[in-house]
Amino acid sequence: MLCEQCQQNTAEVLITRAESGTMRRTQLCPTCAQPVLESIGPDETAGASFLSPTASGERQSLPDAIPLRGPVTIEEFSTALHLQPYQIVGTLMRLGITASRRATINEATAADLCTRYGVEVVKG
Repeated sequence: MLCEQCQQNTAEVLITRAESGTMRRTQLCPTCAQPVLESIGPDETAGASFLSPTASGERQSLPDAIPLRGPVTIEEFSTALHLQPYQIVGTLMRLGITASRRATINEATAADLCTRYGVEVVKG
């Protein structure tokens, strides 16, 4: 996938921001992402993550929505989001939650993570 801003480089960074009550996802190359990341204020609801490479080396974008039904392991959750388990673990650590890739997270935590990544939750 190409950077949404320059339309030339491979998108490697996903930035999610709350704008007008909705989460907006932008997929950018590292060069275009840098000024955006520097402009995010401490009071803003925003986050950034690196997109996961596929087996072919291409970057996968996050799904628009995923089904959630009960507790899920971080490995299963990361697969559903097209992310690596370490990315989910890193986000949880920034939230003060210590977990490993085999840990189970409850539905509320998974839904909160989906919101942070700009992915809609579909009750399954």
